[in-house]
Formats: sequence, structure tokens, C-alpha cells
Amino acid sequence: MTSKSRRILGVVVVLLLVAAAGYLYLGGASETKVELVSCQTLDLVGLEYRGTPQEERLGQYFQEVEANRGEAPLYTIYFEEPSGKRDTLHVFVGMASGEGPDRLPTSWAERSFDCSEAVKASMQMHRWVMPGPQQTKKKMEDFASARGRMLQGVFIDKIIGRNHVEVWAPVRE
Repeated sequence: MTSKSRRILGVVVVLLLVAAAGYLYLGGASETKVELVSCQTLDLVGLEYRGTPQEERLGQYFQEVEANRGEAPLYTIYFEEPSGKRDTLHVFVGMASGEGPDRLPTSWAERSFDCSEAVKASMQMHRWVMPGPQQTKKKMEDFASARGRMLQGVFIDKIIGRNHVEVWAPVRE
């Protein structure tokens, strides 16, 4: 092996070690914790968006909810996810009822989900290393099925912090 080859190999090894350290630092080795929990009816208030993902209005809805929620968790429910940037997206962005200001804009909608039991997935890692939505949903569905439960088909993202997300999926009665 020539000295040039050794240097290249050394650089590659150092880059791989830096990448692995970064992955671990961001929480890449953290597991998604999935559990069956009891819950109460979830009452949310927020804005419902139907359109394409690149429309400016979608960002405005997120900003409006962010401005009104204070420290309360942000909830998102994707009823229809697009396969491309020109496909339709249907999403609800909101917060728990009663956690925001006393007076909310009249354009806000209320959403209520019956829940006595749910599968909850908790992730505490940077969004760059967080598992994708389809992977998380599959893990939750498999978890419920292994326990003889069936999900309602609604997945509610609860964004608690920059690196802390929970996904709630109510179980059918």
C-alpha cells in the first residue's frame, strides 16, 4: 500500500468516525419507545389546511398556531399526505383546547377524538435522525396487532420540543 493510499484511507476512516459520532450525538441510536396507554378524549383547536404542500398558506397556518400556543405542545394530524409536491395535503395544526389564549380567531376549528386507550410512540432525538412517519406508523400498528388491538387509523403528532415528539394512535373499542 502506498503512502498516498494510506492517507486516503486515514481520511476516510476519520470521516466515518466523525459521521458516526454525529449520528450518536443527535440521538440516532435512541429507540422509539412504543407503549399502550390509557387516555381521555382529546379536544383540539387549530387550523385545518387542504391544498398543495408548497402553498404559502400552509406556512402561515403553522405560524399562526405557533404564535397562539405559547409553551403548549403543537399537534398535527395528517388526514391526507401527498405523494408529490403538487398532490393534495390535508392537515390539522393545533393545540389542546384550553391551553392557548382565551380568545382565538373565529377561523379556528375544533377537533375531538374519542380515546380510552392509545398506542403512543415517543421519540427523543434530532429530526435529522428521527424515523420517518411510515416507519413509525408501521411500528405502532405491529405493536397494537401483537396485543390484539386495532388502531382507529388516526395518528396524532404531539410536538413537545425540537427533539421530542410523541405520536398517539387511538385504539378501536
